[in-house]
Amino acid sequence: MKNKFIFISSLFFILLISTLFLFIFNTIEPMNDESPPIYIGNYMCRYFYDLGKCIYEKKDFNRVNEHNNLEFIKNLPTFLPYNYDNINEQFIKDGIDDSWFNHTLDGFPSIYGSWEMKDPKTEKFWLALKPLIHEIMDEAFKKSNLAKTVEYPVLHFRCADTPFSKWSGYLFQKYKFYKDALDEITTRVKKFDTVIISYCNTHRSDNAARESCDVYIKSLVNYLESIGYKTKLECNHYLDDFSTIFYAPAVISTGSSFSFMSGFFGKGVFISGGHEYYDDPKDYEYLQQIGNWLYKGYNLPHRLVDDYHDTNKVISLLSQ
Repeated sequence: MKNKFIFISSLFFILLISTLFLFIFNTIEPMNDESPPIYIGNYMCRYFYDLGKCIYEKKDFNRVNEHNNLEFIKNLPTFLPYNYDNINEQFIKDGIDDSWFNHTLDGFPSIYGSWEMKDPKTEKFWLALKPLIHEIMDEAFKKSNLAKTVEYPVLHFRCADTPFSKWSGYLFQKYKFYKDALDEITTRVKKFDTVIISYCNTHRSDNAARESCDVYIKSLVNYLESIGYKTKLECNHYLDDFSTIFYAPAVISTGSSFSFMSGFFGKGVFISGGHEYYDDPKDYEYLQQIGNWLYKGYNLPHRLVDDYHDTNKVISLLSQ
């Protein structure tokens, strides 16, 4: 009888500890896939903004790289002597001047959001730098053993803090955006039968956001399959995903620094949504001056969505 009591007590204790462990494990927020140590899209934006400003001022580029314990960051140049008259002359021709470098975006210095198309000169700034940026990134990827061959187009689907924070510019696109983008890729590259979807839902998110994002990605996968595409979901180390986008034959971006800095300067066709930062469409008519890589009119405005966790209603709007 005594042994039976000890056995039951031990079993109860094991069950109690197991239950407690599972509770703790399931309530711990997973490690953000970009933090620590670095938000790579924002970092690269600031790095190349600094380079562009040095070229504008005809100065040597001399920079201390933070996070240089990362191989990729370590392999970015910290010094480049000024020898870029062609880029400087293009800046002048395009009207890039002191006022452009000194303006603010939503109260922040332009360096923090300079990938965002909030004026036509922003695109001109990045287009002038694009060949140089591509060369620097390609070399850093190669030195870091991150260069690769990517067989299929990559769709970077940002859903984590997006769209629940309702921050301007981080928007969902209607499903027709993806079809039209893939049709364009078929015209400009070739017809692919598969799309890689780069999807990680842990970036600044909570459990509710991750659960809703999983509903949205499932719906998007179903849609892409309905128009004849196979899909491959990938969520790897953020530098690996960053490299995959850079080397893809084509990239579809839903709008983020991560996919802009890797896709716009990458090897393939780049198509993006997002970048509509104002409630009144009249306030972003200037986007018509941005190149045809930026698709306009496909975004779902935040003002039409009361609650992004009401996934059925939002998916209905995306399907229109």
